[in-house]
Amino acid sequence: MITTYEHNTTPAIPATALVVDLRNFTSNLTASRSDAAGRNLFCAFLAEFHALCLDSCRVAVPSVGQSKAPYLLWTTGDGIVVCFTDPEAHSRHGFLAALVMQSVLRKVCAEYNRTGVPRGVPKTSFGIGLESGHVWEVSAYLEGESGIKTYVGHCINVAARSQEVSKTLHRARTIIGSQTNQLLVEGLMQEDYSQLVKSTRERVDDARYLALEEKMNELNRALCLGFIHLHTLRGVDRPIALFRVSESTTRLGNPRFDALLVRLAAGAHDHLEKVREFVNLQVQTA
Repeated sequence: MITTYEHNTTPAIPATALVVDLRNFTSNLTASRSDAAGRNLFCAFLAEFHALCLDSCRVAVPSVGQSKAPYLLWTTGDGIVVCFTDPEAHSRHGFLAALVMQSVLRKVCAEYNRTGVPRGVPKTSFGIGLESGHVWEVSAYLEGESGIKTYVGHCINVAARSQEVSKTLHRARTIIGSQTNQLLVEGLMQEDYSQLVKSTRERVDDARYLALEEKMNELNRALCLGFIHLHTLRGVDRPIALFRVSESTTRLGNPRFDALLVRLAAGAHDHLEKVREFVNLQVQTA
């Protein structure tokens, strides 16, 4: 007997997709040991890794009371996919979540690498990709029973392919796509990054070109980002600009990073303190 489920897809939803990939998953799972209680050490680490990803999203988004949280998170085992869907703030929420994740995940991976990785097995690490665009919610369900719900969209693919780029770059675990960068510059600094890029392609003299380039660098520095190049990503039909998050800059106490957090929290003191407290707690106890 075939059961017919209700199924649905929504109109396009503005969103920012965040993809996290845990590196060397299979080799560590295969070689993992169990403790005296029979607990698989790698699976225990994986549970903590997933929990920190979820908590990073929770603290990145201001409290929504009893309403539905404006993000959907799901896991592929060795990875996490999150779609932030607040109509006005999805890029800001996604970027803040990525910054928090980068801070706390590098600590938990370092701890597992010191204590849990068997000899000769590659150490764990991670990569994060972030891109904005539109997604569609696709669901199938039977009333009163479990169902399936997910998001699909081009920005999810770009985020996934962007994090792969981090495998080849030193100290570049978090990669930001061009659309997310554009929205952040518009929303946080009221500038048009794409227009600056377009202007550099016009016939301008060298002094004008250098001034435009310095303006883009100034905006990137304010976001703790560095432009890395145009990249042709698998499944993407044109090269896109990618930016890496500076790991040496994105630390609490650094004035530039602290100023960025204030902007991302949109001036909400309680939200800002919630982010600081969470990052401080995880970094100090990892």
